[in-house]
Amino acid sequence: MCDVRYIKTTLLTGILGIILISGESVRSQEAEKAAEKPAAVENAAVMPAAAEDPPDKPAAVAKNVKETPAAETPAVEKKAELPAVEAIVLGGFKQSFRPESPAPGWRYLWNGAGEIGHAANYRPLIWNKSGAYTPSVRFLAGSPAKGLMLDILSGYPGQGSATAPDKLDHYVIIAYTMQADSRGNVWLTDGNILKPIGGEKETIDLQVYVNDTLKYSDNVATAETPVLFQQDLGELKKGDTIYVAVGPDNNDAEDMFHLDFNLKILPPGVEPEEMLNMIKPPADIPDVKRLPGGKPSPAFLQKHEEFIRQAAETNPNVLFIGDSITAGWLEAGRAIWNKHVTVYKPLNLGINGDRIENVLWRLSNGEVDKIKPKVIVLMIGTNNLYMYSVDEICEGVTAILNELNDRLPGSKILLLGILPRAKSPEAKVRAKIRQINEQLVKMADGKDIRFLDFGAELIEPDGSISEEIMPDYMHLSETGYNTWFDEMSPSLIEMLGLDKE
Repeated sequence: MCDVRYIKTTLLTGILGIILISGESVRSQEAEKAAEKPAAVENAAVMPAAAEDPPDKPAAVAKNVKETPAAETPAVEKKAELPAVEAIVLGGFKQSFRPESPAPGWRYLWNGAGEIGHAANYRPLIWNKSGAYTPSVRFLAGSPAKGLMLDILSGYPGQGSATAPDKLDHYVIIAYTMQADSRGNVWLTDGNILKPIGGEKETIDLQVYVNDTLKYSDNVATAETPVLFQQDLGELKKGDTIYVAVGPDNNDAEDMFHLDFNLKILPPGVEPEEMLNMIKPPADIPDVKRLPGGKPSPAFLQKHEEFIRQAAETNPNVLFIGDSITAGWLEAGRAIWNKHVTVYKPLNLGINGDRIENVLWRLSNGEVDKIKPKVIVLMIGTNNLYMYSVDEICEGVTAILNELNDRLPGSKILLLGILPRAKSPEAKVRAKIRQINEQLVKMADGKDIRFLDFGAELIEPDGSISEEIMPDYMHLSETGYNTWFDEMSPSLIEMLGLDKE
C-alpha cells in the first residue's frame, strides 16, 4: 500500500539525494503510443510503456577510465605519464539491437541443432513480420522452437527438455563477435535480467560463453526487480564470440524475460564501477532518462534545461507536470489550450515517454525551484504500467507529491487519475489502472491535494475507447483534451480562488 507521507507539514520530507544513474529504440520509440501489446507480450500483464528516447542508462565507467566507442578509438597503449587509460565500448544488447539486420558483430541465435554450449549447434533467428526475431517466419506449434522469440522489449526461450520433441532445452542466444583483438580485458557489464511473471519457484537459466567456454551462469527466479550481473571475460582475439543465452525452466509458458547488458574493454586490473539497473530503476528514486547502453538522453536533458528557463521567465500560476499526455496539450490539444487554459497563466512541463522516476529527477534538479505556482496539475504513471506493480507506481507518485510539497509548500496539487487505455474494456491494463486510481484517491486531503479521475468520460457506454477520443487508444485527440478541460475547470477555478472573485 502507498505510504502517503506528504499530508501535513510534518510529512514534507522530500527525496534525499539525487541519483544520476539509472526505458527504447527502433520499434520501442515511445512504446506508450501503442494501443495493444505485441503478440509476444499479450499474456504477460500490460503493454510496455517506454521512453520517447530509447532507454537511457549511462554505462558504468571504471575508476579513472574514460569510455570511447570502439568504432572511433583503437585499443589504447598504456603511457606511464597518463593518469587514466581509455576504455573501449563495444556496445550492448539494446544499444545495438536492429530489426531485420543486426548491427555489425551482433547476431541473434538459438540452439536449434543440439545442446547449448556448442556453437556448432546454433542457428540464426529471423526477423518475423510480427516484429520479433524467431526461428523462422512460421514454425509448427509442436516444434522445439515453440514460443521462442526475441525483441528489444522482451524474449521467450523455446520449449524445455521435458516437453520438447528432441528432449533439449532451447535457448535464445545473443552473440557478439570480436572485430579486433581486445588488447585489454573484455567485460560484460551492467547485466540486467528480469523474469517478471510466473510462480515464486519458477526460474530461467542464464549462461554466458566465450566460444564454447562457460564464463558465467545463474538461475533467475521470478521477481519484481532485475538480477544484476557482470563478468570479466578476459583478453579476446578477433573472431572470438561472446554468447549470452537464456533458457527455459519446466514451465515453458511463464518464461518471458527482459534482458540488457553492455560490453567494454578495460585495462587489466581495472574493474567497472557499480552496476546500473537499466531495465527497471525504482519508481520512487530520481532517475534521468537514458539511451540504450546507459548514457543520459541528450533530448531529455535539453528539454529539462529548456523547462528551467521557461519556468524562470514565466513564473506560472498553474503548472502542468507529466508525460506525453500532458505534453499533448501543446500538440493535439493546442486549440483548447490557447482558448481556455492560457487565461490561467500556465506552464506545461510534460515530456514524451517520461516515467515517474524521470519526473522525480526533473523536480529534484531545479525545474520548479524558481517558481511559486498556485496550482500544480499532475498526471503521471502510464509509462510505468508494464514493468511496475500497483504498489510501486503508487509509491512513486507519493515520492513526487512529497517532492512537490517540499519544494513548493504553498502550492495546491490537483492529482489526476491515470487515464484508461487499450480499446477493449477487458484488457488487463484497464483493471490495473483502476487499482492504481483507487490508491491515488486516498492520497488527497480534499484541500491542499485533490484527486480527479475523469477517465469514465473518455470511454463509450460499452466500455470501449473510441478513436475519436484516443486515436491510438492512449493519447488524446482534440476532443479528448476538450473533455479534460471541461472536467478539470471547476476544480481548477476553485483551487485558484477564482470562484470567490
